[in-house]
Amino acid sequence: MRIDNQLRIVFITVAGPWSGAEVHTVNLAGVFEQRGHSVRIVEFGEPAYSEHLGSDHPLIYCEDPGHHITRGITQKQSFKSWHRRLRAIPADVAILVKGNFYSGTMAMEAAARICFDTFVTIEHMRTPLPPRPKLRLLQSGCSPVGLGLWWYATKLKGFARSIFPNHSICVSRAVANTLIRDYHFPRRKLTVAYTGVDTHKLSPNEIDRRRTREQLGLDQDTFVFGTLGRLSPMKNQVLLLKAFALWYRNSVRPGKLVIVGNGPECSKLQNLAETEGIQEQVIFSGFTPHPEKVYPAFDVFCLSSTDEALPIALIEALSCGVPAIATNVGGVPEVINTNQCGWLVESNNIGDLTKAMTRVSSLTPEQLKVHHSMARQRAVEDFNIDSCFNSLCKKVESLNSQLAKLGRNES
Repeated sequence: MRIDNQLRIVFITVAGPWSGAEVHTVNLAGVFEQRGHSVRIVEFGEPAYSEHLGSDHPLIYCEDPGHHITRGITQKQSFKSWHRRLRAIPADVAILVKGNFYSGTMAMEAAARICFDTFVTIEHMRTPLPPRPKLRLLQSGCSPVGLGLWWYATKLKGFARSIFPNHSICVSRAVANTLIRDYHFPRRKLTVAYTGVDTHKLSPNEIDRRRTREQLGLDQDTFVFGTLGRLSPMKNQVLLLKAFALWYRNSVRPGKLVIVGNGPECSKLQNLAETEGIQEQVIFSGFTPHPEKVYPAFDVFCLSSTDEALPIALIEALSCGVPAIATNVGGVPEVINTNQCGWLVESNNIGDLTKAMTRVSSLTPEQLKVHHSMARQRAVEDFNIDSCFNSLCKKVESLNSQLAKLGRNES
């Protein structure tokens, strides 16, 4: 338990649809509360938290009951406007949840630096710069055409986001390395803190396995590949569907693919399943507020993303004792660091993914059981919510204490 003075902590969110960043925020808020702090979430984007938790949930702070700033309007707020809004929030520490690199604005961050004793950002996504364009001088008159000034402007814009936060928390080394390498964030202002999950709630459960399979119409002996997450281009479920189609046509074992989640790619994926002739073997089960009941129904979790900072769904699956096949991108190899808890495949490589699915589905029940055990062990030892988030909380508490002491010395 927290032994120092209680802090008033506010999470500033500019949320879109419910995703891993929102799960991370709620879990982290809960750990701060367990340590004796007062915590609130203020929404300056879509009311994702209010819709998911309920508008009367004690975590939700409402500056103007019944009103939320809709997504996009945050970009138009001036420093003066942000200063007025943030100054009205009673808090010592403000934590800006950056679901993507450009969440919030410079004006917001400048105001937050002034309005709160400590201002921290949490970087949830990698946004690497594309390769620097080659210099192309010319057309007529030696006019400097094609200097690639957009690239330098993007780099400068990214660096500017390091100026106002007192510190930035990165959810993986991959995120921190991108910020340092591509945008020259100062190393001293970055800390890597892995996402923690509730390994007690997310655990192997034979009852949930049988119940979920019955609800989905799955036989208990059917080999099930499963995935859970937002249906979006970055998650690249198109690749997973095509790889499963290849696996299914060449497999002598009965198998199904279960896709859990909603998103803009839903119709496209359903149409693709029909085109591939596997609509009877693919189950689209939609969004679930209880992923802990779904993961145990999978034999293997599949992640086919083109990029990831640190995928919470992957860690949740491991915690439920489900090994994973995942693309070797971003922070994924920081989770699957051996082939005991999962298997890494090349990104956007349908052949590599299909081979891995074939290899895993060919394991005997005894062999697969070993991988299930190692997946669970990996999550419990290195990604449990207590150790991960308590360390993060201590970092914020320590930072606030240092800044407060510095402020007293200066005064």
